[in-house]
Amino acid sequence: MNNDDVVTPDPQPYYEPVIEPVAVESIVVEPEPEPAIFTTPEVVADVPVVVPEEKPAKSKKFAAAAPDTFADDEVVLLSSLKFEAISRNSRSVYLVQERLYQLGFDGGYEDQPGWLSHGTRRALAEFCPCDETSVRVDDAELIKRLFAGTSVKVTD
Repeated sequence: MNNDDVVTPDPQPYYEPVIEPVAVESIVVEPEPEPAIFTTPEVVADVPVVVPEEKPAKSKKFAAAAPDTFADDEVVLLSSLKFEAISRNSRSVYLVQERLYQLGFDGGYEDQPGWLSHGTRRALAEFCPCDETSVRVDDAELIKRLFAGTSVKVTD
């Protein structure tokens, strides 16, 4: 191909586009509120209201004996009943907590299962009944009274 054969196009003039402002009319249409529909309730024949008879509340301190759900070979060791002991998974403490709960003294469940702390001591004090600071958590008579009527044995 020869240079004479190549044709270069003539340069095109560059035109800057002109942007003119255009007025735009906007229309805002507000929705109309929906009409409220009110209906008149039907009148039903008078039906007598039966109010259950209130029974006097039972005191936790005189709760009826809870069912014995313990195994026949369960033993509570009084030596394991230590307030906030290092051992936190004592079967004896767990049995005491479970029995307190069965009798309606649920303060023992505030503590971790198997760890005797403030909740269990408070529940034992309610069971006594005595002051929380004066209750002995390893008192043999108290613990034997707690498990009276069950198959659980209490030993030193």
